[in-house]
Parts: sequence; C-alpha cells; structure tokens
Amino acid sequence: MFHIYERDLDPEFRMYRDGIYQSPVSPSHVNYYAEIILCLEGTFRMRVNQQERILHLGEGTLIHSLEVHEFLSDEQNRVAIFCFSPVLFSDLFDPSAEDENPVGTISSEAMNYVFYLIGKELSYPKHSQEIQLVLRTLLYEIPCPVPKQEQTLAVCRGVAYLEQHYAEEITLDQLARELGINRVYASQMFPKYLNGVTFTKVLSHIRLNRAIRLLGKTSVAQAALESGFGSVRQFNRVFKEITGKTPREYHDLEQNQIYRRII
Repeated sequence: MFHIYERDLDPEFRMYRDGIYQSPVSPSHVNYYAEIILCLEGTFRMRVNQQERILHLGEGTLIHSLEVHEFLSDEQNRVAIFCFSPVLFSDLFDPSAEDENPVGTISSEAMNYVFYLIGKELSYPKHSQEIQLVLRTLLYEIPCPVPKQEQTLAVCRGVAYLEQHYAEEITLDQLARELGINRVYASQMFPKYLNGVTFTKVLSHIRLNRAIRLLGKTSVAQAALESGFGSVRQFNRVFKEITGKTPREYHDLEQNQIYRRII
C-alpha cells in the first residue's frame, strides 16, 4: 500500500495512488497531481482556492493539479482519495462545467467500482486499464471544469521536486538550476500560477504537511528536523502561522492520527 504523502517522483507524472481515510485534516497545500475526493460516511469539509466545499454522503469533487486546498474535517467521516496525473485524463475536463457547483453525486455503480479498485491495491501502469475505467467513471459524474489558469510543466516539476527534497536545504537558485530555468522566472511562476503563493510558502506548506504526520509518533524537535525546518523556533513560527495552533497542541491531541489511512 502507498501512503498519499510517501511517493516516488515519476518524471512524466504518470502516477496513481488511492486510499480510504478516517477524518483527514490537512493545512493549506498544493500538489502536482489531481485528486478525486469521495465522501463515504458523514460530512467532509474542505477549502479549494479559498472557497469552501462540503461533501455529503455519496458526493465527490475534483481538485485540479496546483490548486491550493486544505481539509477541514471537524467531525467523524470517511473519504476515499484518488491521486493521479492530470495529463492522463485531460480530455474529460469540460469547458462548460459550472465552477459554482464543483460537487457531484456518485451513483451506486460508480461507488462499487471505487471499492473494487481500492480493494485490489492496483498500481499504474501495471493495471492502467482498470484504473482508467474506474477514474473515468467517476470523472463523468463529477463536474470537471477546465482550470481557470494556465498550468506550466515547470510549476508542476517545481512542486514535485520540493515534495521529494523537502528535508534538504533548498534555495530558489537551486530549484531554478534543477528545472533549467532562470531565477527570476522561478521566483515569479509560483505566485503567478498558484494564486499568489510564493516559493517560500509552497516549501513551508510541504514541510508542514510532513511534520504533522510525524507529530503523532515523535517529538516536536524531531518532527521539525526530519521535515526540513532549520530550527524548532522556525518550525513553531511557521506552524502557528499556517495552522493557528502550536506543534505542541497538535502533538498532544488524542486524535493525532491525522490523515489516518484505514484501507
């Protein structure tokens, strides 16, 4: 099984992951892949590009690659999350789809496909035909508007690189060299295509996501170190700024199984 945040970088972004999670919570972040979220139990609340979305039982939504989003669950629920390369299904994005209603009701037939897929622990490209069948079935039932902003390969590669190397000391100059672009363009492309989110904030959000998943099983200091923060002081400041809580408050929560995978 794969954890949604423990993956290898595929140079062509031909990736796929799935899982069922209990009451996932995640601060604001971006991914280079797209996500389908299905509510299997309870009510699931999230925010995408600063707009709240609420999923009820049997409903689903699509989060495009590079859309800034966070999971806000404040009650018991179960959700299925499918992560996949958007280039594999770009033909299903509908220019006429209404952005005002990005939530769709999933048929019982499609839900049966969901449990079939997750139960078999399929991987791409080995099971590409089965995966494409299930995801296409879901995408036909969920509004799939074309992203409002152009998304460049450089931005996707930039986010993917940061997700792989978050624990290292990464500078904007280093990232620009890795992507084969100049520093000025590298500094401008993140806020241009990510609704004003800068390189520094993207990296902080990626590191924070990793740290949150470490807090339930290690100390605050160790979580800060392993997630790439230069010091506990910096970690505390960024954590409080983004989540509104201190790392210690998260560490002490009984429900510190944030993003707990159950299947």
